Amino acid sequence: LMFIVMSIVAWSLPISFGYASILFLSLFVPIMAEVTNSSIERVVDLVTSDYHILAKKAKDAGATLVLLSLIFTALIWVSVLVVAFKLV
Repeated sequence: LMFIVMSIVAWSLPISFGYASILFLSLFVPIMAEVTNSSIERVVDLVTSDYHILAKKAKDAGATLVLLSLIFTALIWVSVLVVAFKLV
């Protein structure tokens, strides 16, 4: 849902095609991170159903990847919009 909403926002803003494309393509970073996180979780669940510290660390690493991808995407959006609207 957020991907669809932000895609509409990216293409609706009064900015050039290049800037809108960068905003749109940056939305795929969190999606790829979430797919990676899901695959890590599935593999860990397949290997063991018991609690293990390494399993926890693997799942935490996947969750960290998703968080960092969201921060990275937000930084892309902020920097592109600052340049596109000539705020600097």
